[in-house]
Amino acid sequence: MGRTSRLLAVSLPPDLAEEYEAVAKELGKNKSELFREMFAVYQAVREEQELYRLQRRMTRQAGRRFTEKEIEKIVFEDR
Repeated sequence: MGRTSRLLAVSLPPDLAEEYEAVAKELGKNKSELFREMFAVYQAVREEQELYRLQRRMTRQAGRRFTEKEIEKIVFEDR
């Protein structure tokens, strides 16, 4: 059976690497677990930013502010 993960190397300045390791230790996680959680948060923030971008664009086009539910309906109705 093949690997279920891939090795990814990241280069950090020494002080940031030490802080990262300290945070992982404080949270009782290994560095990989902490990275996965951090990346999930980053993705959520990007999705939220995209929602706000769409909301602003639709507001300009329609002359009114759309709710998150309305945007989801419009975005996903043709999918």
